Amino acid sequence: MLDIVPVPCEQPGERVETIAADISDLDAMRQAAQGVDAIVHLGGIPEESDWQRILHTNIHGTYTVLEAARRAGAPRAVLAASNHAVIFHTYSDGLVPDYLFPGRTPSTV
Repeated sequence: MLDIVPVPCEQPGERVETIAADISDLDAMRQAAQGVDAIVHLGGIPEESDWQRILHTNIHGTYTVLEAARRAGAPRAVLAASNHAVIFHTYSDGLVPDYLFPGRTPSTV
């Protein structure tokens, strides 16, 4: 677990290593990526913000994570953009939109 601030483990004795570092610090990201099986990159600013903050975290930060993974030889990297999880969709009556399942009718979803 890597965050800009220290993150305590949920339970005493958990086997979770926590690292506090800035997402744009290539050396810190490379050290964090050493010896891992995969990197799951979830860091970012999910809401509208100052352009410099977005540029630093979302754009430079993502580049830095991927470059660190490449340099460390991490075999896999997964990116998940927050906008796909929290915005850019409408809230409706709870039905699954057809575009999520092309070729299927609502009764088959």
